Amino acid sequence: MNALLAVSIAFGSMLVVSCGRPGGGYSLDDPNYFAERPYVVGGADQYSLCWRYGTMGFFFQPSSRIVNGKLVFALHGTSSSGTLTGRHGKALISDPHAVDALHSGGAFWLEPDGTEVKLDVQSPGNCSEPNNLLQATRETRAPEQ
Repeated sequence: MNALLAVSIAFGSMLVVSCGRPGGGYSLDDPNYFAERPYVVGGADQYSLCWRYGTMGFFFQPSSRIVNGKLVFALHGTSSSGTLTGRHGKALISDPHAVDALHSGGAFWLEPDGTEVKLDVQSPGNCSEPNNLLQATRETRAPEQ
């Protein structure tokens, strides 16, 4: 019984440590994932996160959440298929809470070490349209956290 309790405590501790990790998944400067740094385009109430796929070329969509009044993006995983190297990706930012956070606190990328890097916000029209069905745009929802 004590061995089972010890294993349960050890597993629970590992779970808390891994879930409490402050950092994001992959760096916006990792050329395997991004050929150039992600950025935000738009104005008024219509924005998108834009990026160009890096050398690995696997499909992905960064996630976002609102943290301390800021819109924070991160990439935690990819699919294991696709050849999207150099192509453009785009995620719509249309949730009213996400747009409010973008207006008031800005947009940031969460690095693996927990550092938040401010993302550039550019004028509308500077985000290339996806050129592959796998890259169809999706709406970015940002639940309050």
